[in-house]
Amino acid sequence: MSVIKDIQNRRDELERLSRRIQNALKRSPTGNLRISRSKGGVYFYKLNEDRNEADQYISKKNEKLIRQLAQKDYLQEVLKRAEEEAAFLGKVGERYPGPAPEKVYDTLDETRRSLVRSIVESDEEYVLRWLAVPYEKKPIRDGDRVFHTENGEIVRSKSEVIIANTYKAEGIPYRYEFPVLLRDGRKVHPDFTALNVRERKTMIHEHFGMMDDPNYVVYAMDKIRSYGESGFFPGTNLILTFETSDRPLDTHELRRVIRHYLT
Repeated sequence: MSVIKDIQNRRDELERLSRRIQNALKRSPTGNLRISRSKGGVYFYKLNEDRNEADQYISKKNEKLIRQLAQKDYLQEVLKRAEEEAAFLGKVGERYPGPAPEKVYDTLDETRRSLVRSIVESDEEYVLRWLAVPYEKKPIRDGDRVFHTENGEIVRSKSEVIIANTYKAEGIPYRYEFPVLLRDGRKVHPDFTALNVRERKTMIHEHFGMMDDPNYVVYAMDKIRSYGESGFFPGTNLILTFETSDRPLDTHELRRVIRHYLT
């Protein structure tokens, strides 16, 4: 049910934002800021939390306090809006009629399901169809070093094993060396092609593993430029990871990248 999931994801995002703001507000000074304009001048006052006390004039020399109070006012307004939106989305989620159109087929009993054909392809069916597309990988030449992934694929480096196994661990459908046709007519084989199931969006993933080699850096830059000329841009539909001999592939960072773009 993508709508409910999107609502929940947004609520989670708002809750994280609210917690950040609440922590920041704990470090804020007391009071709020009032700005007065008179005769071409700008004057600053501290509004005391006890409304019975008079506003306290703040000299412009005390710029730090002025900025802290202005930041506090801003954070309080953002927090208010975040809480209001989260409450609204909570009510929307409660009133969502359900089941979603995509899930109606799943609610049918076995006999009725056998009599109809689903008009909406489920995520599971989409993934199976995406994975079933036949293709030819780049050939492995005699003498080439090869490595094996947990899915049984033959790949060309230990880093590719790590990437493939991380995709599997994160539940991300992927294809190894699936061919892509560039606009100039050349066919290339990106290291990986991965699927964001929620958005049904395909991204290619290139890993550049010898970035301390100047000649390899030139090769990498040319390849990235070729992708850009064919409509593949980092962060949009192209994932790039790098390593050197001194800085090998960071598995924690790899997981963060995969989760950011593909879940």
